[in-house]
Amino acid sequence: MSNSSLARYIRIMKKTILITLTFLLITFSRAQAHEVAKAYMDLQIHITMNYPWSFFADPLTIKEVPKNLTSNHMFKNVIHPNFLKNNSGARIFINGAMAAERAVTKKQATNLILKQIEHINQWAAANSEDFVVAKSPEEIRHYLKTTKKTIIVHSIEGGRLLIESQADADFWAKQGVAYITLIHLIDDEYGGAAHNPGDLITRLINFTGTMSKIFLPHERRGLTDHGKQAIHWLMNAGVMIDTTHMSMESLDDSLDIFEERNLPPLATHSLFGPIQKSDRGVTTKQLIRMYKLGGLFSL
Repeated sequence: MSNSSLARYIRIMKKTILITLTFLLITFSRAQAHEVAKAYMDLQIHITMNYPWSFFADPLTIKEVPKNLTSNHMFKNVIHPNFLKNNSGARIFINGAMAAERAVTKKQATNLILKQIEHINQWAAANSEDFVVAKSPEEIRHYLKTTKKTIIVHSIEGGRLLIESQADADFWAKQGVAYITLIHLIDDEYGGAAHNPGDLITRLINFTGTMSKIFLPHERRGLTDHGKQAIHWLMNAGVMIDTTHMSMESLDDSLDIFEERNLPPLATHSLFGPIQKSDRGVTTKQLIRMYKLGGLFSL
């Protein structure tokens, strides 16, 4: 074989090998891919507001949303079954059990949240032809693919008094809680909370934080040591941490832990500082840190 023929043969073999490897790579990648069931998801609703605040009443007892909502419905919960029954365009609803701020003891806080979770569980079971509670990502995917039911997932908005040990984090994971908004409206054992923009009520509720901001403006209101440990406990349990409502210092401290653990942060209903400058306004730098971790930020 001449040198030119050998060189031509080698070029053909290289191309053949390259094409074969490319084909195998594409085939292998497709074989490893899984079909993803897609659906719209509402990251936070409060069906069970009537437990912490009884004047809201139980919306699940009313069959249909009133046709004409007016100012008379301002303090009424209008998340009725016909709204949840796939009429809004969403199939997955994350119900946030909330208002542990009302509790004085851990037992009171735990019972308040458990009552809300159980209420949803029982209601979904009684209306199982249209609704189901999912307690894991696998269950959500299963129900999306095999049914047309509206899927409800549990979360907790406000973790005050709830997470004192790894056992506590594991307990809420077993209840099917997908994530916890660890800090809510008040500075607590976990760290500093942000003030809602222009909201006098929450400033009064968070009296300690408000006074600190006025008289000790340079005091850092970040995560406490207990707050940092609580985040680690929740991560260990597989419960996501919603950073919404954290002070900017608490958020920075949380992102340090997310980066340390290489886990994605979550913000279900935050504000973006360059658009809305407020205590809850996440900075561009913080948003980029979330993005780099593969986190989710929802305005």
